[in-house]
Amino acid sequence: MKKTILLKYKLALMFSFIVSIAIAQTQCGVDTVNYTYFKTTQFRGVSLNASSSGNSFAQWFPAPQAITIEGFDFYAWQSEGTNAIVSLTCNIYRSGADSLPIGAPLRSVTINVDSTFGGGQLSTLIKRAVFSSAITISTPYVLTVENSTATNVSVLANDYAATAPNGRSEWLSSVRIGANYLRSYVINVGGIPFNADFIFRPYVKYTLTSDFSFVGCNSVGNTINFTNKSSDIINSPFYNRYAFYNITQFCFLWDYGDTSGQSYTINGSHKYNYKVDHDVSLKDTLYGWFVGCSDKKTKTVFATPDKPTAHNTGPVCSGDSIRLYVDTVQGTTYVWGGPKGFTTNLIDTTFINSDTALNGTYGVVALKNGCPSPAGVTQLLINQTPQTPIASNNGSKCVGDTSVFTANSGSAPINYFWSGPNGFMDQSKTFSFNGVDTTLRGKYIVYVDDGLCKSLTDTVDLYVYPPPQPPMVTAAKTTVCEKDTLFLIGNSVAGAVLSWQGPKGFKSSTTNPVVLNANQDNAGTYKAFVIIGSCSSTADSVTVGVNPTPTASLQTPPTNTFCNGDSVTIDAQAITGLSFQWQKDSADIPNAKGTNYTAKATGNYRVVAVNSFMCADTSSNINITVKPLPTFTQHPITKLVRNGWDANFTAFSPELGVSYQWQEDKGSGFANLTNTLPYVGANTSSLTIIAADATFNTYKYRCLATLAGCETLSNEGVLTINISVGELSKTNVLKLYPNPTSSVLNINLQLEKPQQITYTIVDALGKQYTSPTSFIANNNQQHTISVAQLAKGIYFLKLEANGVEKITRFVVE
Repeated sequence: MKKTILLKYKLALMFSFIVSIAIAQTQCGVDTVNYTYFKTTQFRGVSLNASSSGNSFAQWFPAPQAITIEGFDFYAWQSEGTNAIVSLTCNIYRSGADSLPIGAPLRSVTINVDSTFGGGQLSTLIKRAVFSSAITISTPYVLTVENSTATNVSVLANDYAATAPNGRSEWLSSVRIGANYLRSYVINVGGIPFNADFIFRPYVKYTLTSDFSFVGCNSVGNTINFTNKSSDIINSPFYNRYAFYNITQFCFLWDYGDTSGQSYTINGSHKYNYKVDHDVSLKDTLYGWFVGCSDKKTKTVFATPDKPTAHNTGPVCSGDSIRLYVDTVQGTTYVWGGPKGFTTNLIDTTFINSDTALNGTYGVVALKNGCPSPAGVTQLLINQTPQTPIASNNGSKCVGDTSVFTANSGSAPINYFWSGPNGFMDQSKTFSFNGVDTTLRGKYIVYVDDGLCKSLTDTVDLYVYPPPQPPMVTAAKTTVCEKDTLFLIGNSVAGAVLSWQGPKGFKSSTTNPVVLNANQDNAGTYKAFVIIGSCSSTADSVTVGVNPTPTASLQTPPTNTFCNGDSVTIDAQAITGLSFQWQKDSADIPNAKGTNYTAKATGNYRVVAVNSFMCADTSSNINITVKPLPTFTQHPITKLVRNGWDANFTAFSPELGVSYQWQEDKGSGFANLTNTLPYVGANTSSLTIIAADATFNTYKYRCLATLAGCETLSNEGVLTINISVGELSKTNVLKLYPNPTSSVLNINLQLEKPQQITYTIVDALGKQYTSPTSFIANNNQQHTISVAQLAKGIYFLKLEANGVEKITRFVVE
């Protein structure tokens, strides 16, 4: 950084205090912050340009609370000595943790600077940067002045070379060299660290709020300490001159509301001589550099109330209600405390169903304006109520029986008090009635008394039954089959139980009992009694017989799976005297009443056996599965083909999974074919006979279809060979050689006379490999044909003379 000319003059204008402060004004400003100005003993101009010096000067300011900045003053002139006017950009940024500007500018404004110097007068050099709109910020901020030209501009700073550097080693300024800002402690000017501030003076507004807190009430003689909680800005030397001069205490004026007068201090403290409420006020005054303001806060120190008088309505017995209450004073609230963490804010509390756990000392404190009084106390006494006795007797009785009553309580010493029907009274723990009658029916009540408290009552009933009437019983059926359910029927009697007895130790207390899965042991007489309490009637009875039930069973058939059209016979166990009814899928089969049944269809088969008592039993099921036969939707038909031509037979079954087997009958019965020439497709739906000749004439062909082991034969197809009368004479001898061949095929014909012969080569599928070719053949004449172009396989040579054909097979290898 280029060192600028030192301004030799000293400050001519001394600081003056602003003494006219607006009272009770909480919105302060607009003030001009003069912090860096007031640190100055003398000024220096520092060069700002984008060529040989720093291109931006920055000054850091704190924001102890929300502050509104409208712009700032600074001092500068164009120091090149020319007439050039330089545009400077003035910005405000947020401050980073290192006090350097961060992010984009929050506000910017451009200021023009010329070379007017005016002898160094500050009023001539001052420049005012006012933003188009103010900004409010609550974090530290940085003001910058930037020069993007090479023309030098001098900006005023306080003196870094003074005996006591005017920056006071706070290092609040920074300089941008190139593209980076550097803190002032790493900047040297002529070998001297730049321990100085730029004279930037922001225009600010802010809010001043007076506030304080304290704990405690006026109990006379106790010290109450007041903690100052006013706006933070009043403690900042940047914005408050008293803080700058370290006399901040003179910004706070306390009035404790009694005759003790006022005092200047940051935090207050006071003792009161009289137990009354006092209004305490704190007046804050912020002494700005040009504009000041003040705010005042008043709070009341309340006196503690007098000790209240507490009462209760005891003593009482446990289970009774007891009341806590206090003599009240208007405007006062109360807080109770007692045993086992008891608390309440009610001035009158009633405990319902009290118990001895509530016994003890209860205190109440009066609260007025948050101030607690000394506690008033009262003793709560609840006597234990004797344990409620348990009353009992020996149950309901019949006329003439003895009834015994007793009561038991866990408390002692104790007295028992009984009462009952017809004015009955007794004070014994136990008493009895001999030879009871129905006049003693009713409720008997008992309680105990220990001389202080009486227990709750308990009750026991006595019921005396008259002699009950006998029941009327019967059975739904007096004769049943074995394994059936026996239904017994009795009449219902109100308030009574029907007690049944029967064979095999049978007992039941239901009105209509049942015997499941009856057998011969359940046959006999069943009787019932009406029982009311301990009283029993005479019995009524019914006799029931149990007939034997036959056993129906089936013999396992040789198979339960077969093909459609077959059948299987299922045999039932033959027992004399039984009749049978066969069922399929739980439904009767018409006219199927024999000891066996021939099943031909899929289903679950069983038999019902009935004996002479009409008792029946049903056998378990035997499952029969009938598999379907494959079907033919296409059958082979009679074929008429020319001698030496291919013959084809087709049969088709639409079911999935069907396999095929072709059979041939040459006159001695059908036999299975294999895929051996001339047969192709012996195990498919289509059979081909390659080059069938006269030997195949009248042969029969059929197909066997198999599906899951079940077989179906197709219709038969007959092969007829059409032999032309004008065929080449059988006396003519045809020779082909070599056969097999790989290159040429020689034809030798022994003819009765010369003839024109036409030949064609085809394969087993009838594909033609040569065009019809003719030649004149004489007796014993050899004709050669090239077959080198043919692939390996079986081929047929078709010869024609005068409309008659002859086909001969040969092999190319």
